[in-house]
Amino acid sequence: MIFDYRFFDQGWIELIIIDEEFRGKGIGSKVFDLICEQCKTNKIFTSINSSNTRMKRALAKADFTFAGELKGLDVGDPELFYFKRIEKG
Repeated sequence: MIFDYRFFDQGWIELIIIDEEFRGKGIGSKVFDLICEQCKTNKIFTSINSSNTRMKRALAKADFTFAGELKGLDVGDPELFYFKRIEKG
């Protein structure tokens, strides 16, 4: 996992990789939970290619909201941006 605050000083998930053998076992949900617990801002952002259906499902399951689309990075495969508000208590 790569996580930082380079995206407009907000939490930014740059990359999550889970080995094929371990996918579908709840590890991704735990990773999202850990990121949310450790994040210093009230929002976390990430982006994926439109073709990444597996990550789209994972983001929906983790309650991320679609924020917008950027065309032109990868021809025919727009970049989709998502965010999640975090309740700090």
